[in-house]
Amino acid sequence: LSERTEVDQSRSDMAIFTARRMANPYGAYPSEDAWRIARIRERFPYYEMKDVTPHIDPLRTIKSPREVEALRRNGWVSAEAHIRAIEVTRVGGWEYEIEAEATHVMLREGAEGAGYPAIVGSGPNGNVWHYQENGRQMEAGDLVVMDYGASMGHLTMDITRTWPVSGAFTALQERAYRCVLEAEKAIIAAMRPGVTRQETLRIAEEIFEKWGFRNQYPGGAGHYVGMSVHDVGAYDIPLQPGMVIAIEPIIDIPEEDLHVRIEDTVLVTEDGVEILTAHVPKELEDILALVGRRARQPR
Repeated sequence: LSERTEVDQSRSDMAIFTARRMANPYGAYPSEDAWRIARIRERFPYYEMKDVTPHIDPLRTIKSPREVEALRRNGWVSAEAHIRAIEVTRVGGWEYEIEAEATHVMLREGAEGAGYPAIVGSGPNGNVWHYQENGRQMEAGDLVVMDYGASMGHLTMDITRTWPVSGAFTALQERAYRCVLEAEKAIIAAMRPGVTRQETLRIAEEIFEKWGFRNQYPGGAGHYVGMSVHDVGAYDIPLQPGMVIAIEPIIDIPEEDLHVRIEDTVLVTEDGVEILTAHVPKELEDILALVGRRARQPR
């Protein structure tokens, strides 16, 4: 008796988006699912209808051994797609070329498709958090922000990497990158059963403060990942073994065309976490070494 889950959004997200869309004088209609629920209640008034999703959703929060194996494979494949995207980056190339190369790798390795539309934002497009047009030609000095993951075994993956088109960061870009990387690694190091999201957020906030980036998005332990990229689950409970969570601290400075996001999906284990997306590099020197390694010249 709630909005349906989709591959890239959980039912709670779908309910929010539906409410926003309907919050105007010309869109005040129930959603398709809400209309169906109302009709069932109208036609069968002598039955008591209860929503079972509060009982189903906790089952999705803790992954089974088979789900963990599928997620490990997906993590490797999605990471391999990011590696290919970084390798083919070139000044004068197009955002959609990077998307196409990454998609090719995902499908070649057995993915059912994308977990969500590819986000490949260069230059000012990087500051558009869920940018999906991917139609800009990349220029020297741009950063590229790629947020993309596969759907594989009916489970999704979430990865983001940020890199410079020219293969070198400016001083500000490098400082932001080092800050986000340190914060992300510290969040992951702090995660273990019993730890709360608020504790991981405080750790990241201290690192952002140390680097001089205030009023930004340190994140902490983020959203659940599973059958949906933004999966269902309670956010006010401590971490438990079997949870799969995305970690994505962000620095976003639109006036500088600067957006740095490093995101990994991790599995909470009995004594820490396993980084499911570790196959794609994120250390500064390692990621710079990949940029343009297999770039093809335009015809």
